[in-house]
Amino acid sequence: MEYFDPELQNLMRENLKVSKENNELLHKIWRDVQYKRFIKFVYWGIIIAVTLGAYYYIQPILETISGSYGSLRGGLDASIQNFQKINDLIPKI
Repeated sequence: MEYFDPELQNLMRENLKVSKENNELLHKIWRDVQYKRFIKFVYWGIIIAVTLGAYYYIQPILETISGSYGSLRGGLDASIQNFQKINDLIPKI
């Protein structure tokens, strides 16, 4: 290094120091990006798992409600048909 100008040597040392600092910052940023990706993956995994779990838990309830609605509707349809039969008989009386 004795061939270089002392000012140039000083500039090279500063450049090396700044490069090392930049490298450390880039590594920290990259770790942060990886951490956030992992957290986002876990976040969406939890959302999907909760959604599927809720569906699995609520599905029997929904089927019961649907069956009740179907039987209620069938009963109402039968009642309506009976009322129509009665209405058809009323003019004959």
